[in-house]
Amino acid sequence: MSKSSSGSSRRQRVVEPDDAFDFASYEAHWQKYWAQHPATAGADASRKKFYALSMFPYPSGVLHFGHALPYTIIDALARYKRMCGHDVICPMGWDAFGLPAENAAIEAVRAGKSNVHPKTNTLANIDHMREQMRRFGYSFDWEREVFTCRADYYKWTQWIFLKMLERNVAYRKKARVNWCPSCKTVLANEQVETIVRDVDEFQGCFRCGSKVEPREIDAWFLRITEYADRLLNGLSQLEKNWSELVLSQQRNWIGRSEGVNIDFEVELRQGASGSGPLTPPGADGKPVDRVPLTVFTTRADTVYGVTYVAIAPEHPLVKRILELVDTRTHKRIHDFIQETLSMTEMDRASGDEKEGVATGMFAVNPLNGEKVPLFIANYVLMYGTGAVMAVPAHDERDHDFAKEYRLPLRQVIEPTPERKKSDTGQRVDVKRAAFTEQGILISSGKYSGLDSQAATAAIAADLKAAGKGGPVVNYKLRDWGISRQRYWGCPIPVVHCDRCGIVPVPERDLPVELPDDVDFLPTGQSPLTLHPAFQKTRCPKCGNEHARRDTDTMDTFVDSSWYWFRYTDAKNSQAIFDPAKVRRWCPVDLYVGGREHAILHLIYARFFCKFLHDIGLVDHDEPFTRMFTHGLIQGESIKVVNEHMNRYVTAEQLEALIAQGKARAEDATRRIEKMSKSKLNGADPTELVRRFGADTVRMCVLFLGPAEQDSVWDPNGIVGVHRFIKRWHETILSNAPLVENLPPMAPEQRLGSAAKTLRHAAHSLIEKSTQEYEGRYAFNTVIARCMELVNDIRAFITSEKLEGAVKGAADPTLPARHTLDEAFSVLNRALAPIAPHTAEEAHKALGGRGSIFEQPWPKADPAALVLDEIELPVQVNGKVRGTIRVAREADAKTLETAALASEAVKKLLDGKQVKKLIAVPGKIVNVVVG
Repeated sequence: MSKSSSGSSRRQRVVEPDDAFDFASYEAHWQKYWAQHPATAGADASRKKFYALSMFPYPSGVLHFGHALPYTIIDALARYKRMCGHDVICPMGWDAFGLPAENAAIEAVRAGKSNVHPKTNTLANIDHMREQMRRFGYSFDWEREVFTCRADYYKWTQWIFLKMLERNVAYRKKARVNWCPSCKTVLANEQVETIVRDVDEFQGCFRCGSKVEPREIDAWFLRITEYADRLLNGLSQLEKNWSELVLSQQRNWIGRSEGVNIDFEVELRQGASGSGPLTPPGADGKPVDRVPLTVFTTRADTVYGVTYVAIAPEHPLVKRILELVDTRTHKRIHDFIQETLSMTEMDRASGDEKEGVATGMFAVNPLNGEKVPLFIANYVLMYGTGAVMAVPAHDERDHDFAKEYRLPLRQVIEPTPERKKSDTGQRVDVKRAAFTEQGILISSGKYSGLDSQAATAAIAADLKAAGKGGPVVNYKLRDWGISRQRYWGCPIPVVHCDRCGIVPVPERDLPVELPDDVDFLPTGQSPLTLHPAFQKTRCPKCGNEHARRDTDTMDTFVDSSWYWFRYTDAKNSQAIFDPAKVRRWCPVDLYVGGREHAILHLIYARFFCKFLHDIGLVDHDEPFTRMFTHGLIQGESIKVVNEHMNRYVTAEQLEALIAQGKARAEDATRRIEKMSKSKLNGADPTELVRRFGADTVRMCVLFLGPAEQDSVWDPNGIVGVHRFIKRWHETILSNAPLVENLPPMAPEQRLGSAAKTLRHAAHSLIEKSTQEYEGRYAFNTVIARCMELVNDIRAFITSEKLEGAVKGAADPTLPARHTLDEAFSVLNRALAPIAPHTAEEAHKALGGRGSIFEQPWPKADPAALVLDEIELPVQVNGKVRGTIRVAREADAKTLETAALASEAVKKLLDGKQVKKLIAVPGKIVNVVVG
């Protein structure tokens, strides 16, 4: 964080556009034209298909830069692929269920508004955002539009759930949730935040700030863990077309690890105390019971170094321990569990604060019979077995915990002989830091002397033979809990019957529709439990009139885990989709979205695709051939902290505060951060479209930098882009008469040097643009080349003295005019996917019929990419002082002569002697004078 030295040094003032440039008129014209001539897919099955997909938005009602960047990227690529002759599907829909809509309605009601409903707000937001997208000129296929909140969509979400239920992929069990006692509602993990109040830090409700409590409820899960290996192995298919960052995030989330299960035995004792010394009781302290406790480890070679065992607060053994320990220990454990379970799993897993509580119980090591204390620790999660063997001498996390609780550190691994030869290998001191490398076992019974790999294999085999564990594969991935105790979501299609238990709703009775007349204000239970008409139903199996529907709704990630399939057959009322249509369009060729969805959404989408493959609906098991994650558009935030205030301000507000004497420049802290309304560092792209035009905003977001990188929004940057679009527009319209009604060139007519240079620039642009549209999507470089070509075109018109209409077939300027005509065409087509309105207008001005997108993408002429003449730099005493233009094949002698004849070198010689002359053909000329 840094403070600026001057309040005015970073002023950002946006200049208003030129009122004389009537971009609004022609943009409205072409948007109307596209609406009347939509880009439809599927009309010609002989063409190669291209499925261009961007992650569909939550309908917040406002199109912000988080939308503008990916939708401009996908629209540009869809338009490019159409020009290349592909049959392109580029649909759009709405991820319309979820907490934000419900919370917005709740807050509106609390604010005194009436007739507010999540459905009403959501559909109104969709209408508004759809219109915003049209104003951006996006060529989405609106005939394929889907709404996850409409019954014609969620009917099929429910159908997939029933298929999963049939195959035991969907199941019900107890789950721990976050509970806000003030709002009387369950909170999703993302609604729990760290709150500091009166020096007390705790996990609280995002809405009211109350301390969150853990609760256990019945919940629905999807058995995604059964697909863990397939999800992991499937990544190998994607290595060429997915970024390594996304692939590694997926691998880490799945978290496959090969290790060993070791069955410790916990001795449970009545009246055990965790307050005394951490030493096992004598013979008189007989255990009440001995229970197995399985730990998973990837370092079985360190098992003789175990000095304590730790279990997660959620571990089933904790309940039994609480029944046996003394009163003081019971309270300590209870309070610790409440505190830990209010933390997010991310905070616990990070291990920044490794805390625990001794149970007074001891675990017996099956290999050496040693009894070690049993702790409940916050850093242990219910992954795998929910228990870890702690080896402080050889694990950094355990080392920190052991130092905090004064537990023993026992070294059982020493460096290999080769490692001992190094400086660090000679200085192993486990009291100072854990030695985490593999090596040679010491103090490990019969395994001493073995290297880590051999010892691990031997220990695993011995445990398996003794029935006390053995080799195993473990995963961090856990089954997906999809139950939400909220209203605005897809109802779960099962019936609860006192006689039959849980009964699936028959497919013929789908959809189970979400009622509109619901009181969705939080009451401590799902709003659907307060709707008797929704709940009351007949058991489909036995006819029981007193059966009731499930009142949970599904996680919105379920809605977004299959939507791209529905786009292929969005209006099908008889089936989820026609498999033949999915075979035509899927898998998706390009999927564009933000990095924040690179883990959960993609894991779930890939899981659903594999399930639908398993039941024979689709012929592939990876949904997205290429995944492109774009960067963030960030903005500069300004925060003023002084005796008067502690808040974010805009640049204009800061200037006003300084003028009023309420702030000084040094009170302002500036940061580059993700755009946010609360930080006042965002920009409204819709307002910018109104002021500068859709093409300007589209081009501006793509000109910020390579699309995969984060970029910083500069409010003044849009002015330069707007001026370029105006310059491009004016260049075409004012010079279009120069290329009207051109007759063919006569055979004897040849291109001059300037024409060849311009043609080289145009075809270089084709080559560069094609590479970017097909490759890494660095559209900023395409735009920069187009800016250069506009300058080249204007300079060419001046140098060739082109004016007026062509004067017949004998006109000596005809070769130059044909070159100019080609350059205009290349420029317009290269920019058409990025700035389609202006490209259409320019195409029309040049006499083009219909749409520019009916024109083929240009192809670079190899001959045009090679110039007859080239420009080389000339250095004098190590500094470039000028350039010379020579034939491409010019030899060293010719270069030397040309350099010495150039005016720039003549001026610098001024009677001085040339001491050395070095000419490198095709590269440079160096002149050394003295």
